Amino acid sequence: MTEEPNKTESSQQVEEQRIDQQMSPNGGRWQQKGPATSGRKVAEGAMLVALAVVLGLLAFYLPVFSIVAVFLWPIPIAVLIKKHGFSFGVLGLIIVGLLLALFMGPVSAFFLLLNMGGVGLWYGYAARKDTNPGKTLFVGVVIAALSVVATTLLSAQIIGVSLSSLANEVKEMT
Repeated sequence: MTEEPNKTESSQQVEEQRIDQQMSPNGGRWQQKGPATSGRKVAEGAMLVALAVVLGLLAFYLPVFSIVAVFLWPIPIAVLIKKHGFSFGVLGLIIVGLLLALFMGPVSAFFLLLNMGGVGLWYGYAARKDTNPGKTLFVGVVIAALSVVATTLLSAQIIGVSLSSLANEVKEMT
């Protein structure tokens, strides 16, 4: 109903702090809401890198899941850049590449990074800078298309096949 007249303003503040501490999940210590500490950044980075590695391995070893996994693979890198900055995301991408190289071989890991690494970097950068969604999507599609062309040309170069002779053979078959 009405408060007691002998309570001063300072005693009300003390009472409010006591109630806040009782309601706090950490026994009176509030979790930090500001910028992430270095330990937290490393832990979040490690989890996102691990998720990217798992998605990359699923894309490589399970052909049925590869269609979905390849498109989901850039998301952890983008989240890492959005939360902790571009340089932290590039470092995460390098670590993902090294770990994938251990499990699937350096050539396959390089092609996966070439294929979708740029997309993850762009989407993370665009999300961090609050870029227009239309521009973000358009540039992401252009980067994906360029990476597919680069992957195709590099694959043909490694295998030793001329793309023009391959195109002529396909044309003769039809």
